[in-house]
Amino acid sequence: MSDLGASIRELATAERRNNAIDAEWEARGSEVAFRQRAKASAPGALASALATVLRSANAIDARYACWLCLDAIPDDDLPLAGAALGSIADADARVIATLAMLGRTKAAPPWLADAIRGTLVEAAPRASRNQAAVVDILRRAAEAPQHFELGEALRYGSRLFNAGKFYEAHEAWEDVWRPMHGAERDFFRGLIQFAVAMKKAHEGNPEGVLRLLERVDALLAPYEPRHRGVDVAALRENARVLRAEAAAWQTGRANGLATAVLRLPE
Repeated sequence: MSDLGASIRELATAERRNNAIDAEWEARGSEVAFRQRAKASAPGALASALATVLRSANAIDARYACWLCLDAIPDDDLPLAGAALGSIADADARVIATLAMLGRTKAAPPWLADAIRGTLVEAAPRASRNQAAVVDILRRAAEAPQHFELGEALRYGSRLFNAGKFYEAHEAWEDVWRPMHGAERDFFRGLIQFAVAMKKAHEGNPEGVLRLLERVDALLAPYEPRHRGVDVAALRENARVLRAEAAAWQTGRANGLATAVLRLPE
């Protein structure tokens, strides 16, 4: 095994987090140092090392190894790492690694779409029950890979949101948010929370609307004034008005929301 591969295994033993959400992990000093060393290595070296480690990894180690390595692998080397997905022996590890690759590419290019279909056929039937939600995302990625490119994911969810299909919009955005890492994660989470808030409004639940719109305001604040074509400042103002109306509704001073939700660019 390469030096990088040995380091991945050592870090997995010493530093892995078993129960946390990997998208919210903060890199420790040893992990930062490893990524810096890996980025300075020969082209393809880290992708090859990750591929070797994944072949015999269990689910916990696969999740950690993907978190540790994928963001440090150049885009051009990702297909090399992706080629290893078909050789991962543990079914749960293969499902997890495939989802991590989907999150890293922020799309489902043809080479990954093929790997996803292979995972669904060969690993999903053997995966444990707690991977069911991940398998569902992979199925949707195989059926409609275009919806997993972030720009199209935003537009697809926006079309559903504008049509009042708030639950469906939340699901569309959540599919790309769940495996996502990096700065845009809170942007999509803010949209998800907005969609769920509007669903709560339709269900007659002002308390739920209030709680969710408070989160929306905080999540979207860093993206003002605009992000990906969305007028974030106007969206936050819309959320504030709706939140005030939800507070009046909650205390019996109103009977629902009076202001229309802002349309998103399609």
